[in-house]
Amino acid sequence: MNEFRDPEKEKELEKVKKLGEFLLKRNIITKEQLQIAISYWEKENRSFAEVLYNMKLVDEEEMLKVLSLEKGTEYFPTDYLLKLDISPEVLSFIPPEMAEKLVAIPLDYNVESDTLLVAVAFDQDIDWVKEEIKEKTGVSKVELVLTFEFTVYQLIQRIYPQHTGEEVVNLDTQEDVYLGPESDEEAFPGIYHTGSVDDLLFSGDESEVIEVGSDSITGLDIDQMENENTENATIKGQLADLPLPDMLQILSNNRKTCRITLFRDGEVGEIDMEEGEVVYVKYGDIEGEMAFYELFGWEDGYFEIETNVKPRKRIIARTIENLLMEGARILDEKRRKEGH
Repeated sequence: MNEFRDPEKEKELEKVKKLGEFLLKRNIITKEQLQIAISYWEKENRSFAEVLYNMKLVDEEEMLKVLSLEKGTEYFPTDYLLKLDISPEVLSFIPPEMAEKLVAIPLDYNVESDTLLVAVAFDQDIDWVKEEIKEKTGVSKVELVLTFEFTVYQLIQRIYPQHTGEEVVNLDTQEDVYLGPESDEEAFPGIYHTGSVDDLLFSGDESEVIEVGSDSITGLDIDQMENENTENATIKGQLADLPLPDMLQILSNNRKTCRITLFRDGEVGEIDMEEGEVVYVKYGDIEGEMAFYELFGWEDGYFEIETNVKPRKRIIARTIENLLMEGARILDEKRRKEGH
């Protein structure tokens, strides 16, 4: 009896295989790498181009090229996009508030075909963005140029103020705007003042290794550890007592440079942070964002935080806020599929 296959997924798989052939012909990846990438793509709710990038098989520009081929959109090099001089008439199609909401910025308009060319961040539902732009602007056709989120924001910050004469977002005119938690205590009320996190950050014992337990922590705080003359100082504990998302948020807020090592049933994952940002992640043979999202869902196991450890390299461009949000989204979707 044949296993049921989703026709839409089969169509997507055919596209992925064609892209794989394109990459093979140009010696960008090997057959073995292609097979591994396809197997990960089939498990993940992510584009094939993102899988290739997160596995470090293609660089940023190559990923955008592949993604554009995959989505049937245009592609401009990032340097070219950032140097564009966009006219006020074109910018008027998408005001700054809308540009920020959709993470999209207009580039050009063809009067004859009534077509608006728009640069849009790839890591979102671009079909929805396209329809929103058509509805809001009233143009007949929208063509997309895929780029990175930070590229769009750079364009917004550079171009809109000089043409509008005002800030991109005027908070003085907003009422009842929630700007997010003002402190770690507000963001994570369930873990503060419990005898664990407070001690982790502010305790003053003189031992070299801090053991994180469910009731208390004894040892140096992170700042003191970094001022010690030892090559490394280590905080150890269980993820059940201090989950990874909470740990990362705390280390980020304190702008720490460190290495987090996670252990679970013979598996090992490593996260390098530099001044509060995640810059490198490794899990088995996987590096980059994909490795981060694999580790993000760990609810049990052990961790070690080593201070005075410089990151091996920087391969992650997303901010820690974006990583945490995307990790939470992927984990939630995975749990829904599993019926949790």
